[in-house]
Amino acid sequence: MPRRISYRWRVRELMAARGMSTVAELMPHMAERGRTSAIRQLVLQAPALVIARHSAITTRPPPAWSPRPAEPGADTPPATTKGTMTDNAGMARTRIRVAAYVIRSRAIPEVLVFDHLGMPEAGTQVPAGGVTSGEGLEEAVLREVAEETGLLRATVVRQIAVEDKPHPDTGQPRRTSFFFLQAPADTSDAWDHDVHGDGDDTGLTFACRFLPLPLKQPLADDHDAWLGHIDPRWTTVTDDSQ
Repeated sequence: MPRRISYRWRVRELMAARGMSTVAELMPHMAERGRTSAIRQLVLQAPALVIARHSAITTRPPPAWSPRPAEPGADTPPATTKGTMTDNAGMARTRIRVAAYVIRSRAIPEVLVFDHLGMPEAGTQVPAGGVTSGEGLEEAVLREVAEETGLLRATVVRQIAVEDKPHPDTGQPRRTSFFFLQAPADTSDAWDHDVHGDGDDTGLTFACRFLPLPLKQPLADDHDAWLGHIDPRWTTVTDDSQ
């Protein structure tokens, strides 16, 4: 099955090709045709190289390496705007990111995920994004959860892993710190959230919901790969693991 690539990266590349800097600049198109049809039209107008690059991506198994232990301040480089580092020549280096496993503890534990409303091709994801300048990792992961899902009552339990893995579409180096968070037991089962903040997905709507663990299929970009390091019983069920 082809890998599901985060849809925000497609939008980002298309904005760059048109000289746009934020999703807000797409709003006139959304107002005329509706959010879903407008963005779909932009994707259909994408350069052939972009489409070919996405279609060439294939599924690969979750990483087999062990996570690096979470050590406060351990060789994590300072981040600039939204986690992208640059050298003196302006060359992109490692993008510093965080990702959140927000768990609701019930008889069957559940993890918080979201989908782009009306855009199933984006794939199911967990809250994740870049670290801003001067921002701590725990602060960043709480902010990403709030911006992408609207959940304000999540609490950080601990850091799970640090994953060095290039972006599956652009090849940009990324270092992602995965965190285990808890949500109150009375958190709603599902809701829609309009994204706020200064990220590229501001203005989009995400359909948020809790899914029981273990998951029945991988998340976008294999972001579920470290759930089993919180509890081995939470390892995603796949055909290979059965």
